[in-house]
Amino acid sequence: MFKGVLPFEFYPGYIPMIILLFIFIFKYKFPIQTLYIILPLLITGLLNVYLDNNTVANLLKILVNIAINLIFYRYVMHYYDYDIKRIFSIYLKFAFVVALLGLVQWISYLIKFTPGYDWRTFFTLNKWMLSPGGIGLRINSTFSEPSYFGTTMAPAFFI
Repeated sequence: MFKGVLPFEFYPGYIPMIILLFIFIFKYKFPIQTLYIILPLLITGLLNVYLDNNTVANLLKILVNIAINLIFYRYVMHYYDYDIKRIFSIYLKFAFVVALLGLVQWISYLIKFTPGYDWRTFFTLNKWMLSPGGIGLRINSTFSEPSYFGTTMAPAFFI
């Protein structure tokens, strides 16, 4: 989405995050502690741009993504009063839904029901592609890449 127009890759999943980020910014004070992580990354990144090891566009693509996620999730932790059990419980509910969608995708692939596993039919996103491999389909569920699915679902798998 917006490929070639923005200096970074934009996905529809960013929309709720951006809306909530603005709400958090007006509701809570800025988490200054996040600068302890962002500033060294910025300095290192600018040094590498100066040394011609990177471009400003690539630095911004990466740094803005890291900064927004870092600040957003810091606000989320604050919003939930650092209640890890509650946050993890919410994560498990979302993980269950994502797992069910992945199961639908896998079963649809086995029975050759294309709209059930090739979701580009419904969602024309720039990274929403099939990932064939191994003994069939690499499941991505609601994620654009199977490795994102695996990384996100791994904690829920062990519960």
